[in-house]
Amino acid sequence: MDRHSPVPLYHQLERALLELIVDNGLAPDARFPSESELSARFGVTRPTVRQALDRLVRVGVLRRERGRGTYVAAVPELRSSDLTVKVIMPSLSDLIHLRVLAGIVDEAHRQGVQVILAHSDGKRAAQERELDRAVGLSGVVLWPVNESARSQALARLNAAGTPVVLMDRYLDARADHVVVDDEHGAVAVTDHLVGLGHKRIAFIHGEPMRLSSVRLRFQGYRASLAANGLTLDESLTVKIGDGASVAEAMDHLYALADPPTAAFCVNDLLAVNVFTELRGRGIAVPDQFSIAGFDALEVLPSAGTLTSVRRATEEMGRRSLQLLLERIRQPGFTDGPRHVMLPTALVTGDTTAPRPVPARIRRTKKSAAKA
Repeated sequence: MDRHSPVPLYHQLERALLELIVDNGLAPDARFPSESELSARFGVTRPTVRQALDRLVRVGVLRRERGRGTYVAAVPELRSSDLTVKVIMPSLSDLIHLRVLAGIVDEAHRQGVQVILAHSDGKRAAQERELDRAVGLSGVVLWPVNESARSQALARLNAAGTPVVLMDRYLDARADHVVVDDEHGAVAVTDHLVGLGHKRIAFIHGEPMRLSSVRLRFQGYRASLAANGLTLDESLTVKIGDGASVAEAMDHLYALADPPTAAFCVNDLLAVNVFTELRGRGIAVPDQFSIAGFDALEVLPSAGTLTSVRRATEEMGRRSLQLLLERIRQPGFTDGPRHVMLPTALVTGDTTAPRPVPARIRRTKKSAAKA
């Protein structure tokens, strides 16, 4: 194990365990050393051993038998590779980022590529530092923090000839991109709400409208309203954040002369927060108010599922790494930037229902005091 290498120990150990199987001629059904034996042999902690074993079980090289131990399931085909790519995510706490990362890791394992994982904690300065630290690596997969300013660090990587693939957001027109069809997904969910008889549908977002994912989902929402003969009412578009709370957003919507009976939230996290706020006010979802989100990942704080738009999260990760490896392995590749758009699909749950008779509610004491 090289403790000075930027490659995580569990990645190094995973490769070492594959070599152990091949070099020792371990056939399928051969018993594999225990976690404690491997920990002592390679000088790493048992959690590190467990992480490497879990990954080999997941891809079918090893299998576990309860109460008996770990066994070889298939003899791996080792690929010699000196490729090391860096993956920079906005966070490692959001489920959407973890699901995309799972796709990247699976594809990297399949193609024999080492991955260095980093996150920017949602901060542009941290993203720039991580990009600068990628100089000398084979390539970079980046989920940008935002799209508001051109990245100087990204420009330096371009000048050095280091290939970069961007996910979810548009930051540099010269790079390959993998995104989802945000607009189509928004059309589908808004059509669903209109089909249930809702004529006043709020659009709730947290990030700025200039962000492509938010902007495209708003375009889909607006296109659906127009296609269904409904007028866009700007008062139904509300932003949460920058001092505006969910409670204040709902106060605003219910204070309208003709309040909405449904809301399309730009992501599931917002949708769950709106659901919780309404439940705290005694508003029944979906009997009195329908809610839909985007991502189809979050869980409601009660029984039931959220109506949402599912996007191909693991596929986004896999496809991003595939594009990057094509650039790395074909240095003479001269085609312009490639744009991959993955499909979305509506998932109907328990938070949408036919339009009820609009009901007004009182403001909360806290938000009324601020008014």
